Amino acid sequence: MPSHCPNCGKPVQPGNKFCENCGHKLVQGSQTQTQTPPPVAPMQQQPMPMQQTSQHSSIANAAYILGILGLIFCIIGLIGVILQFFVWGLGILGILSWIGIILGVLAMILGGVAYWGQWKDRRGFTAFILGIVVIILFVVTIVVSYVITAYILSQFSQFYGSYGYW
Repeated sequence: MPSHCPNCGKPVQPGNKFCENCGHKLVQGSQTQTQTPPPVAPMQQQPMPMQQTSQHSSIANAAYILGILGLIFCIIGLIGVILQFFVWGLGILGILSWIGIILGVLAMILGGVAYWGQWKDRRGFTAFILGIVVIILFVVTIVVSYVITAYILSQFSQFYGSYGYW
C-alpha cells in the first residue's frame, strides 16, 4: 500500500482503500487502479415525425389566420357602426362584427390547442391573444352600436314628437 496518494500526493493511512483527501482508489502495491468511465453517448433528440409536425404547424397557422381575419372583420364592423351616425345605411357593416366574433372564437380555440396542447407553439398563443382582442372589440362594437342607435332614436322622437312614426 503506498504511503502517499498517487493522485494528490497527500499521505494516506495504512489499510485505507481510498484517499481521504481526493477519494482516489488505492490498491495493494505501488500501482493504483484507475477506472475510466464508459463513454457516454451524447443525447440525441428524437426527430418528431413529419406528419405530427405539419399537423401542429397547420393548426397554429390556421388559428393565426382566423385571428387576423376576425380582427379585420371586427374593425370594419366597428367602423361601419360608427359611420352609421353620419351616413345612413352603413350600419349594415356591423354584421361583419358577427363574422369576426365567430372567427375570433375559432382562433382562440385552435390557438389554445396549438399552444397549451403538446406542441407549445408560440403562433398558437398569438392566435389565442388575437381571439381575446376580437372578443373585446366585438363587445365595444355592440356597446357603440347601442349608444348610437339610442341617440338616433332620441333625435327622431324629438323631431317627430310623441305621436311620430316611432
